[in-house]
Amino acid sequence: MTALIARGSAAGHVPWANMYEFVCAVTFAAVTALLVLFTRKRTFYLGTFVMFPVVLALGLATTTLYTPVSLLQPSQDSYWLAIAGYGCLLFNLIGINIWGSGLHSNAGV
Repeated sequence: MTALIARGSAAGHVPWANMYEFVCAVTFAAVTALLVLFTRKRTFYLGTFVMFPVVLALGLATTTLYTPVSLLQPSQDSYWLAIAGYGCLLFNLIGINIWGSGLHSNAGV
């Protein structure tokens, strides 16, 4: 989280403006969700299925997608970048909740 905040503050924009920052933000969200699941339920077997793609994604991001911190291109320098990012996050969270409630309602069938 410190790296995301530092990179975002150094560049002056939200930390998903390029693919390196996006992969770092998504992997941070995945690991955070996994840790929340660990505290609520004893689902330690999910660690393998989450951490393996996270490690691969961070390795790919570090070796091929890394870009130095820079200002946004003029075409991206808009407040809509943050709105679109938060909108996508909200849309995905709603979709995951709907999917999870469907699994829960079919669990007794």
